[in-house]
Amino acid sequence: MNFDLENYRKAKNRITDLLKATHDPYTEGFIDDGIICPEVYAKQSYRILCILAESYGYDKSGVTDIQDQGKDDVLGLGKGVPTVQRFAIVLYLLQRSLERGSKVSHEEWNAFPRLLNLSPENVQTLQDALAKIAWVNVKKASRPDVTKLNSAEVRDHALRNKEALREQIDAIAPDLIFICGEDAFRSIHALGVLGPNLQLARKWQIQAGLGSQKVLEITHPSYLEWAGYENLYATFERIYDQIV
Repeated sequence: MNFDLENYRKAKNRITDLLKATHDPYTEGFIDDGIICPEVYAKQSYRILCILAESYGYDKSGVTDIQDQGKDDVLGLGKGVPTVQRFAIVLYLLQRSLERGSKVSHEEWNAFPRLLNLSPENVQTLQDALAKIAWVNVKKASRPDVTKLNSAEVRDHALRNKEALREQIDAIAPDLIFICGEDAFRSIHALGVLGPNLQLARKWQIQAGLGSQKVLEITHPSYLEWAGYENLYATFERIYDQIV
């Protein structure tokens, strides 16, 4: 897929307007998500989009721009939000392997800094990994006082955001799309925004999206199977072995 930085910037402005039309920024703040650092994303030879059902943690009214992640930590990486921290570690391993053309070995991984430790150096390493990707929520609005996902709300918001989601994915033009969790996957599948070939019940199996895109439904990073260094490496390996 061909990514055009200028086209993305124009599309993001249109998408923000679409979301403002369906989310009152004064009563229902929303995250204006997408590519975290467009200039860095544009330089990637293999572009990755992560789609989740919704985000927790930000509680500002109005519009919260995901491009503020580097300075405001919109996603809560530095606060140790498990979903973001675990996913960023797997992304770091994947990016490092793809950039050098060989898989990070288990022995190398054991010698790496313990990235679950929220030292300033580790947080910056993971911030750099996030800067290379796009991050999109099916449900843009968040209720920070609620920690349990509501499947019906996710489906309703998917329909509300269908036009914005379609334009986001087109403008992001990813090579690989991770869809995290069954609620996010079922919502995207029902919308048909990734083409007619996407099938249910194929978790952890690469599927064909639009054009040359690869799509992979994975479990949500908050699940226990992502917890700990051994599980994080196993998750990375499970992904890497399918895409190379």
